[in-house]
Amino acid sequence: MPAVRLSRRQEALLVTTLCLLQTGWSAHWSDKDKTPVQKGLCPEEGGWTQGGGSCYRVVDTPTQWIMAEYLCREYFHAEAIPVKITSQEENDFVWKLAGDRDVWIGLQDISNPDRDIGVWQWSDGTNMTRKMYKNWYPGAPNGGGESCAQFWEGGAGTWEDTECREEYPFICELDIDECAKGLDKCSRKAICENTGDGYECECAIGYEGDGFTCEKEKPGQESKKKKPKAKKPKKPERSYKDLDKCVKGLNKCAPQAICENVGDSYRCTCAMGYVGDGFTCQRDTPQLREQRKNQKAEEQAKEEKAEEQAKEEEKVPEKSEKDVEDAKDEL
Repeated sequence: MPAVRLSRRQEALLVTTLCLLQTGWSAHWSDKDKTPVQKGLCPEEGGWTQGGGSCYRVVDTPTQWIMAEYLCREYFHAEAIPVKITSQEENDFVWKLAGDRDVWIGLQDISNPDRDIGVWQWSDGTNMTRKMYKNWYPGAPNGGGESCAQFWEGGAGTWEDTECREEYPFICELDIDECAKGLDKCSRKAICENTGDGYECECAIGYEGDGFTCEKEKPGQESKKKKPKAKKPKKPERSYKDLDKCVKGLNKCAPQAICENVGDSYRCTCAMGYVGDGFTCQRDTPQLREQRKNQKAEEQAKEEKAEEQAKEEEKVPEKSEKDVEDAKDEL
């Protein structure tokens, strides 16, 4: 029988398959760009659009990044997050869906106290590593307190870092659970587990394989399955109220104002030499000081007039019950 020549791609695929069968590893299926579009996989209301293994919703209302994260989860769907992009195909799809404009994506480094260095993190809690897909505009991120990422209109689908207190539209993403929907390719003798960006198949006890194909273990054969990994404790959800709006740049104070964190809110006070409500501050001038002096004098005059009227009313004697009765008799 003549030898069969395999391409490098086929050789690599064959080696990977043999390793999986011999070690009993569970297989991971990334569904981001592969799940076929079907009716009923995304919520019917709210304008959700399916793209691969996720549903996307574009929200046109501009808001700050942290509020976008809050609204995705608390208002639009309990399991939704600002979009997490893991491939060029998904990036192109979401960029087109957003309408070629500035919109928030679910990437930030406000969780890290040193924002100039920054550990960029997706909304699902995973840190961005060197091997993960990224599409930064050349020179970005450049730090300087710009701790949230957005699609940049001038960057043709690339990402730019900007201040989190800026307000832009945003995109929510909702993962489709292939295991629950019966869309997985796991063996009937395997356990399917949804992973957020896909699913994992692991052969049940008494079976060996890669999860897509599982064969019964031979009598006396030692299981080669790896021990299940201990699940990491669930990361506590970050609340908008718990964040220091002044430190994180999530306030609307004027550049000439001093921001002070107060409980679950903040206070803006114009710096020395400036006047205003803290949200807008202008340089103090002799004309403004004269206006404030005149305004204060007018307010003081009104108060004095009101006090005089009150004293005059007190001088008028109150009519007794007898006086009232006499007045009635006269009538």
